[in-house]
Amino acid sequence: RDESTRKGFGTVVLQRVAPQSLNGLAVLDRSPGHLKWSLTAPLDSIIVPQLGADLPETEPS
Repeated sequence: RDESTRKGFGTVVLQRVAPQSLNGLAVLDRSPGHLKWSLTAPLDSIIVPQLGADLPETEPS
């Protein structure tokens, strides 16, 4: 099979797994000696709130 049409594990992750898990879209551009990958996804799919980050601070008693 032609190397430029080969879909190995990494290609599947970049083109399908990552965008699907983040509700986004990915574009993979290949040219001789170069690879460009772009991912567009909603910010709330990428940023995970830290546990307790939204809790108000309380003063010690």
